Amino acid sequence: MHIDKKIFFICVFFFFYLIIFLLKYQKKQICHHNQYDMLEQFDDVIIAEYDILQDKLTFLPQSQRMLLLDQLSYCHFSQNYKETNIVLPDDWRVIENLFVNLSDEEVYKCEVRMQFHDGVYKWCMLDMLVKQRYHQPYKIICKITDISQHKAKLESLEAKAIRDAMTGLYQKNTFQEKVSKLIEYNVKGCFLILDLDNLMKILYLIFDYPHKHYTFKYFEV
Repeated sequence: MHIDKKIFFICVFFFFYLIIFLLKYQKKQICHHNQYDMLEQFDDVIIAEYDILQDKLTFLPQSQRMLLLDQLSYCHFSQNYKETNIVLPDDWRVIENLFVNLSDEEVYKCEVRMQFHDGVYKWCMLDMLVKQRYHQPYKIICKITDISQHKAKLESLEAKAIRDAMTGLYQKNTFQEKVSKLIEYNVKGCFLILDLDNLMKILYLIFDYPHKHYTFKYFEV
């Protein structure tokens, strides 16, 4: 009889422990889904999960409102990712280099061009959080944010900074950087340098000096 009571109390203990565990797990799952539901309200932010053990990439259903996806789940992703059109082929190397260093539970960031539902590749920011189990990474949660408009503004500001406002020609430092890159990559070409005497008179008499910005563009061509 004493043994039966002991077994009974052990069963009751494990029963309540199981109930508490299930309640905590359910609460965690509800919070997890609530976070995703909140993200669905934003058209420029989507979530994807990569299961390292199953080698499977999964997008949330609302992802198709932003990206051009033929499916929401991609199996054997590490083997077939280059065959997809999710990311611009030239930008896969950025993600490849990032994956080499994935280890701790940190947020890793990179910028790549992804194919949107209109078929155009646009700049996106990837925020990737590595989840670990038993000190080994098993899942990567990726937040994908559309930064194309922000990128366009930066490129516009950069274009204004590297060119002369009046002539549209490159500033001296920018010109030197571009020439250095051409030399570094062994690009064949030539420079045409004109040294004109009495340039000011020529500008006044022939090219209408008050509109000199047209003159410089003429010489640039």
